[in-house]
Amino acid sequence: MVKIIRRVVIVLFGAAAALSVLAWIKSSGLNDTDGPEIVMDQDSISVNIDCTDEELLAGITATDKKDGDVTDSLVVEDMSNFIEKGRRQVTVAAFDKDNNVTKATREVVYNDYVSPRFSLGQPLRFDMNKDYDVSSLFQVQDCLDGNLSGDVTVKSDSYYALGVSGECTMTFQVSNSAGDVVELPVTVEFYDSAEDNTAPKVELSEYLVYVSSGGQIDPMDYVAGMIDGGTFWELDDRNNPYDSDDIEIVNPVDTSVPGVYEISYTIPTEESYQPKIRLIVIVE
Repeated sequence: MVKIIRRVVIVLFGAAAALSVLAWIKSSGLNDTDGPEIVMDQDSISVNIDCTDEELLAGITATDKKDGDVTDSLVVEDMSNFIEKGRRQVTVAAFDKDNNVTKATREVVYNDYVSPRFSLGQPLRFDMNKDYDVSSLFQVQDCLDGNLSGDVTVKSDSYYALGVSGECTMTFQVSNSAGDVVELPVTVEFYDSAEDNTAPKVELSEYLVYVSSGGQIDPMDYVAGMIDGGTFWELDDRNNPYDSDDIEIVNPVDTSVPGVYEISYTIPTEESYQPKIRLIVIVE
């Protein structure tokens, strides 16, 4: 009986000693499970799109109960998609020497952000007997990701059949890494090359332009010349059989209302088929 009592006492003494050691470890900070405290001088900052991590971390400090100032451990962990155009959240993290981590978020607003911008080097007109990847004609530059031309897709289109002339509406779409989605609804024409090759038509210097809201646009500023019978004539060439007065322009652009517009150019003739060249105008 004495031996049993002795064993119980030894076990209880060992348990008490273990608890004492654990309490001492905890009080000594050797079993640190608390992460640093992150403090921001402001919850929202304004920066340029080419900002560095140091700029994103400006005004943020981190302090740990055991290690003291651990601001040097701060890192940019993640950038969210846009909450709205040009505004997103950055997640930052701080570490202590025991690898405890604390995270916090702050709002980032880009001063100079613009959505991905399309450009187009030729009219959206195609031989009805040939198959085309129309989306490949667009070039797209983005201030965050650079060249996004290969990411253009057709979101929707009205029906058209190979071998049939006519027009249809297509909506092209592109998005960047921040989730900014830009859509471009435009008219695409499919023509009979036998008619088109002999018909006079306008050639433009650009086929897609951006105009600021409230700005002005002169359709003649984009006329480079005319094509007649396969020959290109500059507008001011004295041998050009046509001049600016021969061009019929339909301009629906209202720069007070943001949106996508199309200015059309035709050279009226006695023929029933008169090619229509379009300038896409995006009012921002």
